[in-house]
Amino acid sequence: MDYVCLDLEVANSIALDLLQADLDALPVETVDFPDGENGRRALAYIPMDQFQGVTVEDFPMASSVGEVRWTETRMEHQNWNAVWEASFSPISIENKLLIRAPFHEAPAAGAYAHEIVLEPKMAFGTGHHATTYLMCEALLGMDLLGKRVLDMGCGTAVLAVLAAQRGATFAAGIDIDEHAVRNAREIAANNSFPQMPLAVGDARVLPQLDWTAAGFDVFVANIQRNVLLEDLATYEPFVRPGGFVLLSGFYEEDVPVLREHAESLGLVFEGVAVKDRWCRMDLRKP
Repeated sequence: MDYVCLDLEVANSIALDLLQADLDALPVETVDFPDGENGRRALAYIPMDQFQGVTVEDFPMASSVGEVRWTETRMEHQNWNAVWEASFSPISIENKLLIRAPFHEAPAAGAYAHEIVLEPKMAFGTGHHATTYLMCEALLGMDLLGKRVLDMGCGTAVLAVLAAQRGATFAAGIDIDEHAVRNAREIAANNSFPQMPLAVGDARVLPQLDWTAAGFDVFVANIQRNVLLEDLATYEPFVRPGGFVLLSGFYEEDVPVLREHAESLGLVFEGVAVKDRWCRMDLRKP
């Protein structure tokens, strides 16, 4: 598949945060930040067959802060390996988890408790974004032995794979993007979980899957704020009593409205974690 790369430059790091929200409305399959998430540039990749051009009106939030500039480059499928090798670096989370690509050097034996090897391709969730980091951090601190875990909006399924590595007896993922799910299946298989259930869909698919009826001890959803507000009521019945809901994909200023909504559904607020203004909210079902 061929892609269009939008090389975007915004006014400042605040505008870069806002740009990520703008990009949610476009058929973007992944976003890379060549100067880091506190920089001013983003590389957004859109499948050629879904690209209809962009104007400044496609970036209302980022352009409210300052000028948005961009260039468009067609990238043929055979270029992707070189692109990822140049831009994807290994990431260490709490010195317990290493996420790397096959072309990176393997760590010394015993250096990390957990290692996930992935070909990131075009799916979100490589660990570089603060929200994925926060979710991994939470799972590393939980006792998942014998638990059932669902990764909602799974992207690469890194969270589901990590849960399985940490002893979950059942770990699964759901994502609305069919391409992401295909990639997630490859990643799960390459990390010794070829039978991991991974489904295409959004919250509406939950009642339709035969493996969701038993519910989950840990329900993770790394999705943007508006989707969480709309779908949390659908998630809640699939959380077992005493189970946990971990939410991310939103900013510190979004915490009050999400907390209020969660508590209205009977979920108990356990706290938040913050990284680069992005948040993870921990909830428990009584």
